[in-house]
Amino acid sequence: MNILLVYLSYLFICFILLFKRVDSVICTDYIQSSTAVSLEEINGKCLAVTKSAVSGSATSSCNSVGKGAGLGKFVKLSIDNQLENDFVADGLMDTTYQTAYIGLGQSEAGWGWMNGDSSTYSNWAQPPVTYPPTIGQTTVPFRSTLPPAEQRRSTAVVIGIDASIFSTNALTFAQVEFARSLSTYIGDRGPAEFALFAYGCTQVSPYIYQYPNFVSTFVDTDTMIRNLNETINHDCVRNNPLDFKSMFRDQSVYYNRYPTSYRPFKSQFLSMIYFSSSTDSDNIKAASSLYPIADSSVITINVGDNSIDISPLSIPVGKNGIRVKTADDILGLVPKVDSMIFGATVASPGGAAWKAFEEPSIDATTYTDCAYMNVSDKLWYSDGNCTSTKRQVLCQYVLPLPSTPEPTSNPSDPCFYDTTNFTYFSGLANTKCYRVSSDKKQFAEAENLCLSDHPLFLHTPKLTSIETKEEEEKVRTIVPPVSDGMFWFGLKRDPTNSSNWYFINGDTYDSSYQNWRSGYPRDADGCDCVALVINDNSWVNTDCNKQLYSICAFRYN
Repeated sequence: MNILLVYLSYLFICFILLFKRVDSVICTDYIQSSTAVSLEEINGKCLAVTKSAVSGSATSSCNSVGKGAGLGKFVKLSIDNQLENDFVADGLMDTTYQTAYIGLGQSEAGWGWMNGDSSTYSNWAQPPVTYPPTIGQTTVPFRSTLPPAEQRRSTAVVIGIDASIFSTNALTFAQVEFARSLSTYIGDRGPAEFALFAYGCTQVSPYIYQYPNFVSTFVDTDTMIRNLNETINHDCVRNNPLDFKSMFRDQSVYYNRYPTSYRPFKSQFLSMIYFSSSTDSDNIKAASSLYPIADSSVITINVGDNSIDISPLSIPVGKNGIRVKTADDILGLVPKVDSMIFGATVASPGGAAWKAFEEPSIDATTYTDCAYMNVSDKLWYSDGNCTSTKRQVLCQYVLPLPSTPEPTSNPSDPCFYDTTNFTYFSGLANTKCYRVSSDKKQFAEAENLCLSDHPLFLHTPKLTSIETKEEEEKVRTIVPPVSDGMFWFGLKRDPTNSSNWYFINGDTYDSSYQNWRSGYPRDADGCDCVALVINDNSWVNTDCNKQLYSICAFRYN
């Protein structure tokens, strides 16, 4: 038994050494061994320390570390958490260097990372006279004096505000003010796009219209917020027709899994923020997580002690969940949420990923003080200035993310996917993919059934619209011969005007094409949902609780 334990221990040690060796080999592929020493990889970053000692103000000191020719441009190191800090210090212990500059410098804007990172982590032995400012509503905007070329990455931000029966006016309007403050805070620091909406209000039109397009200017963002306030003030009766699960189900409108599909924003990065005061356990637990996509995050904010936890829906899973209690707590979230969006590097927990940093073209004399790490205690110290002492410099290269695999598809049929059974009609030229259900459901259940077993695209499958005679004729060809011959499609009576009808997928219903059976539509109570009748090629409105097969569709671009 003892021999077996010794053997297993030996294998474990060999595995660890092999892992470190493989890891080191990966990073040495990017590093010029004549100019720097590899400190291996952590959180998706290759780390290195220069062999030459230079002053802290030499902003180009990391330029010679990389091998070039597309193999990575190194910049000065930023440190995002204690784990990274200790990893760097331990790596330096394996060298002969006792101190090394990190990429933290003081300029007129205060202390900040020279590579553009916005991490607020610090590990000072003693705070310098000009301690790095805490990001918050009362401080000078962090790095806001930088020219556009040196601002933070461009990011699209979606904020879903809880205006449902579970929230209150005070909490809902605090969320609106949070959206206003966060959009200003982010916009001051770099290009950004915003889409803000409230869910849970009574909708006078199909709810698909409630998800707005992105705006990217201060004026347009301010207009969006004023319209949001107006909607909540005058149109919201909090009877919760659109619950959290239904709202979250539709968020592939923004959070699009496949990079080859159309996305409604220009930024490479996306962060989604959702508030919930819901105490409906069944509804929350039924909400399905979005499929993670690179460079993007989902931040969930529970409001109140009794709201059901929605943090399992956050991305990274369980890492981006927050709980607050009061309206004041909501208003104070701006710096924390900003840090969660921008404060993490590739593969680091707690935020969206960064692409490779570009070294800001700041003149060396801009920095009046620089920070260095002492290996013996792993703490940071102020140099006093950036020119008097020459030290080695710590550098980093953010490894490129692997590309997101494209869905397996047949190029001649844009609706073909391995795990689905959608049909495309090239003659219709309407970019729609159709599928007939294999089970009978009530109309509302049929809506949910459309969402099962489908690729996540910009437009999720819904009960289909039928807009032309040609489309109806094509749809009939995929309907199997069944005895009852009636199928739900996406036409429904407008609850605010019984004489009007609308398509639940947002397509326009008008008199240009309709195919009602003689004597229809009827005004009978409960007959608010429309079925396609195969036997006589007509439409009838009937009881929404009737169990029928259904026809779903989604647009592939």
